[in-house]
Amino acid sequence: MAQKAAKQVARRNATSLNTLHVTSLCIHLLFIIYRLLLHRRSATKATYTKYIVFSIPALLIEAYLEQISRPKYAAGNAGELRRAGEDLDAKGLMEYLWDIIYVTWGCLVGVALLGEWVWWLWTVIPIFAVYTAVSMVMGFRRNFSGAGGAGETEAPQGKSNRQKKLEKRGQKVAYRG
Repeated sequence: MAQKAAKQVARRNATSLNTLHVTSLCIHLLFIIYRLLLHRRSATKATYTKYIVFSIPALLIEAYLEQISRPKYAAGNAGELRRAGEDLDAKGLMEYLWDIIYVTWGCLVGVALLGEWVWWLWTVIPIFAVYTAVSMVMGFRRNFSGAGGAGETEAPQGKSNRQKKLEKRGQKVAYRG
């Protein structure tokens, strides 16, 4: 039972990475076959350039996820788990990396089937990044604006429901200091 959680993370990571690579390969092959071979007349130098430029971030992220999340096993001890890798289901930056991959895949399928204008959907990624950065900075500014004791006093807060119930029963309310 030792390292049960690590073994589960390792198993999930290996499955997720294998699925990621197979899906990515299929989508890129679909794009190349459908758009660049079957619709060769509409494929210009700009089409090839956009494909390369917009696919590079997703492919780099895929390689990065492979590097940090692939489980490592000991060679001699019948496959003993040495390192489970970073959890691919983690919140925060890992979610953002997956979103970049998914948006890129959606753009590739959309461009292959609908045309070049679908590349504009890829702009969602930097717009969301700017929105996230601005909201984080504004949150920091709001949290630290009164940190220097600028004379602002907190407005007295109302009583919680628990405090009201205890007072209604006639019990003494213990406040934490």
